[in-house]
This record gives sequence, structure tokens and C-alpha cells, in this order.
Amino acid sequence: MPTLAVQYLEYAPQDATPAKVRQRLRQAFELLPISIVILGWDLPPRLEETVTKETARHNASLYRWHLLLASDAGFALPVEWQPISLRGEPVPGFKGLPEFTFICPNRADVQEWIAERIEVAAQRGIYQGLFFDRMRFPSPAEDPERNLACFCKYCQRIASDSGSDWEAVRRQIESLLTDADRAKSFTQTLFTPTDDTLLETFFTFRFDSINRIIQYAAKLARSHGLSVGLDCFSPTLTRMVGQD
Repeated sequence: MPTLAVQYLEYAPQDATPAKVRQRLRQAFELLPISIVILGWDLPPRLEETVTKETARHNASLYRWHLLLASDAGFALPVEWQPISLRGEPVPGFKGLPEFTFICPNRADVQEWIAERIEVAAQRGIYQGLFFDRMRFPSPAEDPERNLACFCKYCQRIASDSGSDWEAVRRQIESLLTDADRAKSFTQTLFTPTDDTLLETFFTFRFDSINRIIQYAAKLARSHGLSVGLDCFSPTLTRMVGQD
């Protein structure tokens, strides 16, 4: 039988009370064979406690809705952690929202921060698992020149160590975006592989970077006795954001 998970309370509604939260969740359990409740972030303790108790009452597991490469709970991430675009500028978050402002997975300090957050979540003792979201690079769909990443010094160093010329990659992509027809052709490479070895080196690097940070985070979570869930893009879009 498939596992049915529900994501609940990304944000707390203004009129949310423990009684209302409990009633809505109880109604869901009556309608559906829910196995996992994935609880949102930055919620009042009284609502977390309500969901925790109701989930346990129905013998379901409680997972934390855990943003892996973005911020939650109001923590302001350093600007220097943001991925760097073709222009050499930090990639801005969607509408400036912290939970949609991404960070580079290849920075050592980011990895330390991820480990600390997983440990804090585990020590709370209310979760049976972590549901990793935002485990990707920013989507370049709206503006590849501004949002395609990452070209920071850490990514350049790792790429160089594996024999890739990151500056050559950057120059080639920039040149493709200066002409409408070539830009259209490059846009297609965001969705499907090409015969261009240099471009495929770039996409493979992104896949490897995201896979590596997910494996790192999953291993840490499991070391604390937590199960792991993954929030993935549609398969037709994963290449664009570095998910394999």
C-alpha cells in the first residue's frame, strides 16, 4: 500500500487556534489513510504541540518540513552564501522571501549550518523524520542570465579540481545568451541534454553538487534516528534546478 503524506501549516493562519488546527487535521485523518504529517516551520509552540499529539493519536509519523538550501524560522542568511549568477552577482530570492532565497551547497560554512539545523531538529524529540525541501539551485526559468548559478569561488574551485574550466563555461553560456536564436537553443538545454561537452560539464556539476548535499544531510538525519523524505521537482524540470 502506498504511503500517503500530507504537508500541513506552512504558515499559521491568523485565526489559527489549537482547536481549529486539531479539527482540520482530525477531519483529514477521517477521510484519508495518512501515514505521515509534514509540519511546516516557524509555527507557535501551541500549534506544533497540537499537531504532534493528534498525529501520534492516529499512529502516524511527524516529519519536519525542512528547507535544506534556504532559510526558515526568520533566520537571515548571509548574502555571501547566495549562489552567484553569470553576472557575478548574488541570485535574488523570489520576492525577497527568505524561504525562496537559495544558498550555495558547496560552501563549507553552509554545510556546517545544515548540520547544526538537523541536530537542533533532532534534539526537539517530536519528529520521526525530516522532509527536505528547497534542495536545489534557483530556477533560471524567468531570467537565465540573472538566475542561472552557481559561479561562486567555491564552485569554481571544486570544478577546477575536477579538471573543468568554469570561466570557459561562463563565457560560453554568456555568448549563447547574446543572440535570440542561440538563446532559444540554450533554453532547450535547460530541459534536455545536448552534445555540447562543455555545457554538459556544467549541468553534471550541478547534479553532483545537489546530490552530494542531499546525501550529506540524509546521512546526518539518519544518524539521529530520523527518516528522510524528499520534495522533488517534476521530472521535466529537474535538470533546470540541478536535481537528478
